[in-house]
Formats: sequence, structure tokens, C-alpha cells
Amino acid sequence: MSYKNYKSPWVLLILFVVGGIVGTWLGETFGKLLPNWTILKQSETIGLPSVTLDLNVLKITFGFLLKLNIMTVLGFVLAFVVYRRL
Repeated sequence: MSYKNYKSPWVLLILFVVGGIVGTWLGETFGKLLPNWTILKQSETIGLPSVTLDLNVLKITFGFLLKLNIMTVLGFVLAFVVYRRL
């Protein structure tokens, strides 16, 4: 059994998550270290706010928020480039 094909959508999703986390962390860190570069500090939050469905037996909360800055987008691009090179 050969596992040479790493081009599954799950690998892409994991790379996007890791790229986004690392990019956001780098953007916030560089924004604090380089206060004159205001573009690194700017971020925008997009997504769906949390909504709760309470059925008395089961309580389910749905929601998705994504905090984007310039380094997060760069992390997504790098994750896609890594995925294409696999």
C-alpha cells in the first residue's frame, strides 16, 4: 500500500489552519515589535457569530469567526504553495 499521494482535501485544510495560526501569530507579534508598521496591526473579523440551539436535552452552539490580518493571508498563500508542491 503506497501513501505517496498527499493531495487530499484534509491535508489542505490542515495546512490552511496551521498557516492561518502561524500567520496571525506573526502578524500580532510583528505588530507589537514594529509599532510604526500599522498595516501589521490592522485585522478584520469575518464569519458567523455564535448561535445556540437549546433542545433541553441537547445544547448545540454553531459559529465561525476568522480574524484576518495581512500575515494571516500570507500564511494561507504559503500553505497553498506547500500543498501544490506535495
